[in-house]
Amino acid sequence: MTAEEVQTISIKAARNLTNTSLTNPQYVAGTPKLLLSLLPWRDVPGGTLRINRTKLIFKGSGKITFEFGDGGLPSVSGESLRSISYLQNTSPEILELMANGTSVEQAELGSVLIKEGEDRDKMYILANGSARLTTIGERGEELTIKTVGPGDFFGANELLLDEKARYTVVTLTDCVFLTLSVKDLDKIFSGDNAGLKDDLANYVSESTSLQDEVDEYGEHRLELKSGHMGVETLPSTYVDYIEEPTEIPISNIQTVLKVHTRITDLYNNPKNQLQLQIQIAMASIYERQEWVLINDPDYGLLSNVNPQMRVQSRDGAPTPDDLDELIARVWKKPSFFLAHPRAIAAFERECTWRGTPPPHEVVHGQKVITWRGIPLIPCDKLEIDGATVSRDGTGTTDILLVRAGDEDVQGVVGLFQSGVPGEVSPGMSVRMMGIDDKAVASYLMTLYSNIAILTEDAVGVLEGVEVGRYHDYESRKPKVK
Repeated sequence: MTAEEVQTISIKAARNLTNTSLTNPQYVAGTPKLLLSLLPWRDVPGGTLRINRTKLIFKGSGKITFEFGDGGLPSVSGESLRSISYLQNTSPEILELMANGTSVEQAELGSVLIKEGEDRDKMYILANGSARLTTIGERGEELTIKTVGPGDFFGANELLLDEKARYTVVTLTDCVFLTLSVKDLDKIFSGDNAGLKDDLANYVSESTSLQDEVDEYGEHRLELKSGHMGVETLPSTYVDYIEEPTEIPISNIQTVLKVHTRITDLYNNPKNQLQLQIQIAMASIYERQEWVLINDPDYGLLSNVNPQMRVQSRDGAPTPDDLDELIARVWKKPSFFLAHPRAIAAFERECTWRGTPPPHEVVHGQKVITWRGIPLIPCDKLEIDGATVSRDGTGTTDILLVRAGDEDVQGVVGLFQSGVPGEVSPGMSVRMMGIDDKAVASYLMTLYSNIAILTEDAVGVLEGVEVGRYHDYESRKPKVK
């Protein structure tokens, strides 16, 4: 371009004299962290929350844990058999003999393992796969009792109480079981161990008698009298508490943030470099906090869901029926579902397929779907096949239903401790550790928190949720002749 053609300063040159607008560093890994907003938070000055509760006289059956040895064959320990309610107070010697007497069996999809009314005299412990328990209703129709998955068992009544089967069991997938039959027990309790068979019968009888003394939650049933008139002798009763209550300590998440002093000295305008570094580190810590509250093996929600509050997905994909079943477990003021975004999308597909698209509402500024008036809160910390990030493909995950609240509702509550040194927000501490000989300043960042489930019925989980099922809507179109 010649000098005659130039009529104005160039845009490139002009931009050298302007102020550039800046954004703060954008943090792609950040999420809404709605769980942290929806939980009530309780200050724990002593660093530990002790959960006192009424005494459990009789615990319901739980899930049995497995060990997998060479070749992937499952086995159980004697102590794990205490998850069967009838064996909770059995001696370790008897339990170990029973565990060693189990056999590994396989069953193909569609196999009928137990038929209602028959006497099979065998207990099945499911190690891999899923099965469905059904019964015949009063009108002759088949009714589903429940779907079972790994760690569940059935046939204990037939084996230990010599009862006829109360239900039919059909496998939904290829399955692997550990089994224990009456013949196995006769073999176990023979010779030098013959006397232990009577001991086992006594333990089972004692456990059966305990069931008559407790309510449906396993607590001592208070003796009451109602509807009487005049002067009558009233029953006496008592309330007992557990002697060793659960204690939940405040846990921590920590890191050391390093920032060169030259950066905070020379490049601190217009953005405060140290403040931005701390803000991004805090955001990452809060992301980890949400993951820990869900997945921590000791205190996380998933690890502490009571076995009676676990529901197995009936067909893999999360259906309205599955969520209704979960609501039936957590029926006392349920607050919200918690699910991976892809699990929520899978549920929406099932609703659309059935012609029942769920309504929406806004929760803490985010639009979410609801089911039966309960919001489904998206959270990518509920992993899909053990992966925290799963944007496509198949895989299974879990859906939680939570009753949030402190002692007034006996729900789930977050724990923190206020007033810690260097506190910048509740439970969050930032303290300078010093400057090293390279002029790098170090800041200790600590978040003190935890989570507590105050009663067993405050959390339920839908397990084995498949996120990769889609429907073929072409099959619904009318065929043109």
